[in-house]
Amino acid sequence: MSMRQLRARLDRLERSAKRDTGSIGRRTYGFKVDPALASLLRDDRKRLDELERKRGTDTVEAEEQRVLRERIVERAKTISCPANYGFNEVWEDIARLSLLRGEYRSVNLIGYRHVTLDKAVDVDAEEAQSIARIEAFHQTPEGRARARIEFLYRIEKPSAEELSERDQLEKLYPEVWINPKMDSVAKALAQFRKPPPVRND
Repeated sequence: MSMRQLRARLDRLERSAKRDTGSIGRRTYGFKVDPALASLLRDDRKRLDELERKRGTDTVEAEEQRVLRERIVERAKTISCPANYGFNEVWEDIARLSLLRGEYRSVNLIGYRHVTLDKAVDVDAEEAQSIARIEAFHQTPEGRARARIEFLYRIEKPSAEELSERDQLEKLYPEVWINPKMDSVAKALAQFRKPPPVRND
């Protein structure tokens, strides 16, 4: 193959890649959630966030929170995350949400300045899709493991069994639950994670 032919082939591949890119982050995952399901998840997530931001919660609101959490989990479990949607892609969707909500400073702070929005973006639809993908990831083995790791770190005096479980999970998923692009922050956080004393029961 001549250099001219190679150049032409590369140009064709580049044009094809551009057609396949999405409107945000210049990446696609082949991962579109059913719009009706995504909207339901978005509405439940936003309502739960609203309730969780309140300082005081009465019995009725506490019960509503419980119902919302259970419903989010049930619906998210019906969504299958493709193999190419993982830890890094979740953070891109978090950046996507920040942009959709006009929180530009948040996007810069979490290190995703490369994420952009098309002018013709349907804000409601894109927000619903991003939330649905994030919630679906939380129900994958990796998502549940990462949530469990963070929960175990919040235990003031973990037992030997809890420490062992945490160590095993961290071997599978060693990155802390923080934006992978914020490498310096992740390293600093890891230094503060000193093994707590073992509880003797």
